[in-house]
Amino acid sequence: MAFEEVKSVLIGENGGYKFIVVELVQGDERKVVVRATDLAQYHAGIFSRTLWRRYHARDCAGNLSKREEELCRECSCNCAIQLKCLGGGRIHLDRVNKTIHIWDRSTGYGLEPDRETRTVGLLQEAYPEFEVICGKPDGIRD
Repeated sequence: MAFEEVKSVLIGENGGYKFIVVELVQGDERKVVVRATDLAQYHAGIFSRTLWRRYHARDCAGNLSKREEELCRECSCNCAIQLKCLGGGRIHLDRVNKTIHIWDRSTGYGLEPDRETRTVGLLQEAYPEFEVICGKPDGIRD
């Protein structure tokens, strides 16, 4: 897949998740993407399931006790795209009310920089008919 074809935002079908914001680097090009899924319990699992496994050869994992972005810097599989998780938090996409709430921070990756501009902007671009709100929605328990 060509670098420019990588979608900026991918959110799974269900309403509540954790999300991550990741910088992809290919040569001199950089792209920031948002990924959210309910298929992983932790933010690192989202990173692994949605990006790491897609852009790295199976045999480049090496020492699996290291975080994926450390492996990305050290791997020798000549992967076309390098990855760095910038942070993340919680996300709730409400398709009925057409709202997306983002809040909280990833324990492992922290709060991504520029959430209220870059992350919100990426979500608004991907879901132009939705209102994107920084803050926990009413009725959601952690």
